[in-house]
Amino acid sequence: MHCSASCGKDNADVGGGAPRRSRRPAIRVAHPPADRPLLIFDGDCGFCRRWVERGRRILGDRLDFAPSQAVAGEYPEIPAEEFQRGVQFIQPDGWVWGHAAGALRALALRPGWVWVTTAYERVPGIAWLAEALYRLVAANRGFFSRVDRRLSGK
Repeated sequence: MHCSASCGKDNADVGGGAPRRSRRPAIRVAHPPADRPLLIFDGDCGFCRRWVERGRRILGDRLDFAPSQAVAGEYPEIPAEEFQRGVQFIQPDGWVWGHAAGALRALALRPGWVWVTTAYERVPGIAWLAEALYRLVAANRGFFSRVDRRLSGK
């Protein structure tokens, strides 16, 4: 499995309504998380787990996290290969964003960070670049995990 956005005036409206533009086909789940968004990640990936821990520290209780191995079956609308390709961000309204788009939507929950999804959706080339970088990291997790550990001192 590989590790693995929105425009709005405030973080409460991150991704409200139907997606306007995405690098991936939009998926909507029938039974989304009720209270807050959910980021599903590869629980077998040490790199992914370290970044999820960072996300928990940065985002606090604005977002729930769950390993795909534990919850993928609860979301049959999301193809199994999507869980293998990257993170899946499920909004309370049921819209699902995968890969870089999902990771950026998670970051946009932090106050003052909605600009990351605005850039992803509105600045030409940013979505392509973000998805390309995401694929590069996902395809080379071992290498990037070693770099990450060295840079973070862990």
